[in-house]
Amino acid sequence: MRPPFRFVSELVDREPGKWARGRVCFWQAISDLEKEALVPPELLIEAAAQVGLLINLAEAAPDPEARHMLAAVDRFEWSRPVRAAEVCEIETRATLQRGGWETQEATITVGGEAVASGRLIGFSQSGNKR
Repeated sequence: MRPPFRFVSELVDREPGKWARGRVCFWQAISDLEKEALVPPELLIEAAAQVGLLINLAEAAPDPEARHMLAAVDRFEWSRPVRAAEVCEIETRATLQRGGWETQEATITVGGEAVASGRLIGFSQSGNKR
């Protein structure tokens, strides 16, 4: 069973601890009539945060008790809207890691064109540190 609110369709590549690249295809869940609809920026930011989580995800067995939170979105800028039928590629790069906090730079592209970029700030806590 797939967890709810999982927007990342595919993990394209990653270098653990440094960067991750994923693909997002919103059109798979909507009808043909809705493919020209605009994707809300909030969903794209959530998808970027999900790709960012893949940077540090354990290779072997992820901790099922771990908690990951998007704490802030900083300076996200958009060059154009994204349509539901467009396939987005999202790349996130870790820029600062301290304690459970991490800052990442995210870029969202469509067909090689950058449509948005900004900074994500997140917090992770493993299940055994409660």
